[in-house]
Amino acid sequence: MSRLKERMAATSPNAQTVGMSPVPPHKARSRVRVIVFVLVFLIDALVALPLGWVAEKNHLAGGVVSLFTSSWPQTASRTQPRLPLPARGSTSTLTPTPTPSPSPSPSPFPSEVSEDTFQRPNQLFWGTASGGGSWLADASTSPAFAIADRVGQVTASSGTFTALLGPRLTNAELMVTLSISRFNGENNMGALLHWRDTAHWYKVYLNGESLVLIKRDASQTLQLGSVPFPAQPGLRYSLLVQVRGTVFLAKAWPASSSEPASWELRVADQSATWFSGYGGLRMYYLSRGSVTTTVAFFRETRTL
Repeated sequence: MSRLKERMAATSPNAQTVGMSPVPPHKARSRVRVIVFVLVFLIDALVALPLGWVAEKNHLAGGVVSLFTSSWPQTASRTQPRLPLPARGSTSTLTPTPTPSPSPSPSPFPSEVSEDTFQRPNQLFWGTASGGGSWLADASTSPAFAIADRVGQVTASSGTFTALLGPRLTNAELMVTLSISRFNGENNMGALLHWRDTAHWYKVYLNGESLVLIKRDASQTLQLGSVPFPAQPGLRYSLLVQVRGTVFLAKAWPASSSEPASWELRVADQSATWFSGYGGLRMYYLSRGSVTTTVAFFRETRTL
């Protein structure tokens, strides 16, 4: 019993123990804080250790890869454009951009035939043909050219007058119906073939006495063929001409009569130096008075 009392007395707050003193409250709280801090530090260290090891391993691996790849030959990088991604749930199809095809040059002539019936109101110059396309050369600039009473007219006293219609052709057939008010041995009316420029062309014409084929080559005019053909002023004649390579064929007849069965003029130009050109009409006047050529019909067709 006495021992129990002694033990109770020793655990009492007021008990005094030899060689030991009670811990002050403020020091006890400091020790608790230290213990808590140490525990938190240990926990953080334990958590960070695996992560740090993984990062270090990745860093070491990257260094090894860099060590090997740094000695590889370098190639130029090619940046490719990023295509936009389609929205979720939608489908997208890449459509190739079509390659534009060159547009063809517009042609004023709608077909292989260049034709004019001259059935249009009176006007200065010859303008646009009934079959399409515009008359060119003097027919579009010279006041000698006009449309009057549904025919084409060329009126002057002297000079040369050219009218061109249609595309450049190699093989062609040309037909024209026309008349002239006066023949005097110099005046003539006819059809142009293979007109390249003012110094290179072929012409088949009527001069009142003959059906003639001439060639203008640079500074010289050459007569390639001629057959007798008496023609009357004021009377309409039909003139039909063909060119096949370097061979020229021609025939003429009064417009009120039937077409002859055979060609009246046939010439092969062995000295030809150009082989295509435009078709049209050409008049030559050398007279003291006014001369008028009247054209009622014109047609040129590409042939094989």
